[in-house]
Amino acid sequence: MFLPSLSVVLSNYNHAKYLPRALEALFNQSVKPQQIIIIDDGSTDNSVDVISGFIKQDPSVEFILNEKNLGIFISIIKGLEKATCDYIYFAGADDYLLPGFFEKSLKLLAKHPQAGFCSSLSRRATESGDYLDTVPEPPYSANYSHYVSAQEIQNNMMNKNNWDFNPPTMVFNRKLIDEAKAFTLDSGRYIDGFATLLMSLQYGACFIPEELHVQVLKPNSVSADSDVYPESHLRDVTPSRKLMETTYADKFPPKIRDVIKRRHLYLYGAMVINQARQSHEDFLEGLKVSLDRLNLIDHLYFLSIRIFSRVQFLTAKLYLFLRLRNISYDIIIRVINRLKNRILPK
Repeated sequence: MFLPSLSVVLSNYNHAKYLPRALEALFNQSVKPQQIIIIDDGSTDNSVDVISGFIKQDPSVEFILNEKNLGIFISIIKGLEKATCDYIYFAGADDYLLPGFFEKSLKLLAKHPQAGFCSSLSRRATESGDYLDTVPEPPYSANYSHYVSAQEIQNNMMNKNNWDFNPPTMVFNRKLIDEAKAFTLDSGRYIDGFATLLMSLQYGACFIPEELHVQVLKPNSVSADSDVYPESHLRDVTPSRKLMETTYADKFPPKIRDVIKRRHLYLYGAMVINQARQSHEDFLEGLKVSLDRLNLIDHLYFLSIRIFSRVQFLTAKLYLFLRLRNISYDIIIRVINRLKNRILPK
């Protein structure tokens, strides 16, 4: 089967310890990219030495060295400007690909050239390799590889609260990126998320319900901050939401903008609740220390407080959900799966 050509842009900043794994996974794919661009964003560790060692194995690799740290988003734009192939994949230096990622993505895209991108599942893990979860969560629009039209995506977002796509796994149609002006620095730190929404609503997308990528979550990373700190989340998504309401308003119907706004507000509220719950736990632990030795009455007091607070936080989250999200079959299945994973972790 004839496969379209692929450019890969790998951006790195001080990830020397992860680079060998990421590069080996990239070079060992069953289908090789026709163009590999590695951008080092002014690293102060030995990243350049690691990259140089791999380039010796394949002199065709293009290496761009930023004299100072410009940020991941500048590197994305630089890589996009240098790319020449039909499709482009933006790789992370701290994550890595699983076997068959390029082959399966390109085969599906070859069957559906109208698609803006192809996306698959990520296995999220700790630095030590411990499994955390799989994103996105099931249920999916289908349990087989397929193309999802722009209209189907819009319906899924509005009626099912379902979003199958995952930016770290996306192989983009480069021509359609240019046509849609999808990657813009005006979208801020949510640059890939904005591009994803724009292209899926305009061209539709391919989806593979299979783990083909591993995302390593590290403390103090952009992903970790956005997953934990409410202020970071709002900061990241605000510029892109403004673009949806102004420059790209004709690409984002009002109902879709409202769904996206409500989803981000819900995530913000959920993070606030999680922060309050953690602060309350810290408060109780501190109170225990001040009491020194706990007697039976102390233990009963702390047990009652914990039960009351859990009910309070659970009620708050439920109220938040009912105010900002729509209950659907997919949401119910997702909640059941989360509860099952807590009881029977992988």
